[in-house]
Amino acid sequence: IDMDGADDLLVGSPMLVPHSLATHSGHYDYGRVSIYTTSLKMRLRVALLRRYQPRAPAILLPQPDIILEGTQPGARFGSSLGALGDVDNDGYNDIAIGAPYEMVGDSRRGAVYIFMGSASGLNPQYTQRITPLDIAQPLMTSFGSAIAKSWDADGNLYPDLLVSAVETNQVVMLR
Repeated sequence: IDMDGADDLLVGSPMLVPHSLATHSGHYDYGRVSIYTTSLKMRLRVALLRRYQPRAPAILLPQPDIILEGTQPGARFGSSLGALGDVDNDGYNDIAIGAPYEMVGDSRRGAVYIFMGSASGLNPQYTQRITPLDIAQPLMTSFGSAIAKSWDADGNLYPDLLVSAVETNQVVMLR
C-alpha cells in the first residue's frame, strides 16, 4: 500500500461485532478489515527470529497498524478485498472493500468502498462508496460479495474492477 517494497497484509473479518455492541440484540456482522504494514523494523525482527529460533512461527503480527470498521449491523464489511493498483496516479496502491449486505435504501443491496494508499499507509477514510443504485442496477443485491483483482480491460491506462452480486447472479465491471 505504501510502496516501501515490503508486503502489507489485509485481513477481512466480516462477521466481527464491536465489543461495545456485542451484548445488544440486533447488533451483528458489522465487519472489520485489519491492516498490517511490514516496516523495515518488522522485517529485521523476523529475520533475527528465524536466525536464532528457526522453529518459531514465521511471522509474529503486532496489533494492526490500521483498523477499518463497518458501520452497519449485518453489512459484513470486509467480506471481499480487492487490490486496485494505483487508481489515482499518486504512486501508491489503492484497495476496494466489499460490504455485500449493507443497507442501501430499504434493502441489503451491498456496497463497495474505495480506500487510497499513501506514503504513510492507507487513508482510513474511504474516498468513494459505490452501491447498485450508483450504477443503475436497483434490483441487484449482495453487491460486493467478491472483488476481482483489477486490470486495465479497456486500454485507458487505468485499472478496471469486477464486482459480483452473488444473490442476483450478476457481475459488474467498474471502469
